[in-house]
Amino acid sequence: MGIFSDNRQKEEEAADLFMAKMAILSVQKTEQRLLRARTENLDNELIMETGARVIGYMRHSEEDMSPNDNSLHMQRAKLERTFNLAALNAKRAAIYQMRARQEVSDETLAKIVSELDVLETLIMDSR
Repeated sequence: MGIFSDNRQKEEEAADLFMAKMAILSVQKTEQRLLRARTENLDNELIMETGARVIGYMRHSEEDMSPNDNSLHMQRAKLERTFNLAALNAKRAAIYQMRARQEVSDETLAKIVSELDVLETLIMDSR
């Protein structure tokens, strides 16, 4: 990689790290707001569990972005793309099977396939 590519990559990693930290803070604040608000009619355990799961994912991403272990981040990102594409392809095959059995209309098929196409583009562009 050239010096400009290295600088850009470091800049992107710093931005990703900062965004992850801000996302964690936002989730924590939202979690506290939901715990205090009785109007939401949500179970406190469910709020805590869901918040912890989201924060855990963010922290996991944050750890992957440490400057000391960029290779782990790259490997995990590649694996996530691979798994996401496999899941997406399975969804695409399933909706076509449903259409073949006339369980969904042409309109539903078109809508879902269009959504899957957008997701596939996003996954492929994340390389």
